[in-house]
Amino acid sequence: MKKKRSRSIDFSTATHDELDEYGMQMLVWDSPEISIVLRGHLLIERVLETLIAQKMKHPERFFENHRATFEMKVDLAYALGVIPDAHCGAAKALNNIRNGYAHHEDHKLSFEELNSLKIRNYVAAAQAMRSIAYQRLGGFIV
Repeated sequence: MKKKRSRSIDFSTATHDELDEYGMQMLVWDSPEISIVLRGHLLIERVLETLIAQKMKHPERFFENHRATFEMKVDLAYALGVIPDAHCGAAKALNNIRNGYAHHEDHKLSFEELNSLKIRNYVAAAQAMRSIAYQRLGGFIV
């Protein structure tokens, strides 16, 4: 059974034990969806980096020397033509959700945020992704 705790703690006066209990409660019991969001964000970021790198002659020069944000990678991937426009909004929505968790300890996923993840015009997006996969895999349709 989950142990309830208040949503705030005074970090300047909290004891080590209070911080430990607060941290364990927050990290282990309160937000299991944060793991899904972070893992999904990381997966999409790696895919974006891979697709971008495939279009570059020297990708290591870009990725090792610049600190590109997730949103910049989404825009660059779209500009390079490696992801369709329909996926940009969903990727940026996921980034906003990730930022909500990163900057607000009491963030709760809302229905509006879930709806923002939907890819608009799914049929067009699916066709675009099949076309990209076809090109990447040398004629094999997945």
